[in-house]
Formats: sequence, C-alpha cells, structure tokens
Amino acid sequence: MSAKVTMSGAEFRAFYSDPEYWPDGVWHDDEIILLDGGEPLNLDDLEALDANVAVEIQCGEVRRDTEGEVIAPVIASLPEYARMWRKRDQGETRVILQVAVSEKNREAVEEAVKTAGGAVL
Repeated sequence: MSAKVTMSGAEFRAFYSDPEYWPDGVWHDDEIILLDGGEPLNLDDLEALDANVAVEIQCGEVRRDTEGEVIAPVIASLPEYARMWRKRDQGETRVILQVAVSEKNREAVEEAVKTAGGAVL
C-alpha cells in the first residue's frame, strides 16, 4: 500500500476536478479519504469542502476502463496518483505506462524504469 498523501481542501478540489487526470473511463475505488485525520470526506459535496481543511488520502485504487477487459485494471494507488498529479502540477509531467515483457526480462525493465526516475506500480 502506498503511503498516504495529505493536501489542503483547495488542492484536493483542484486534483479531483482535473480533467486530464480524471477523463472518462478513469475512476477510483476502495478509497479512504479523511478530513483532518478523522471524518470521511463526502465526495458528493466537494463545493462545501473548506479550502484549508487537511484532506488525507489514505488508500484507494485508480482504474481505467479498457476495451475488452471484464475488470478495469488498476493504474495506480490513489495516493500515488495524487503524488503524480502534484509533481505534474509542479512542472514535471508524469505518465503511466502499461508494458508487456517476458518474465525473463522483467527485472531488467523494472530496473530501467527505476533508473529513469520512475516507479513500478
């Protein structure tokens, strides 16, 4: 499980409403998002979210609908997805790649990704 991410209410609203990160077919599931470390966030009422409240994204899965897939694949944990958005917002564009490789080359590909500053999700 990825480490939690904490952001202000204003930053969370910007992340959650970014159409580049939440296009049609990208959604989240099994999330735990708390306000000031306690009360669960009501995602149906984001307009009422105080800009200065601490929003803690503890866990969750971000999925992308894929043609022909019965179950939408996980593309990142929700905390990792928020970290990628934050980095992009700071001028560093991050992308998520899905790669197919033979088992014998798996370690080499994972090492190349890490050497390039990426993360294997």
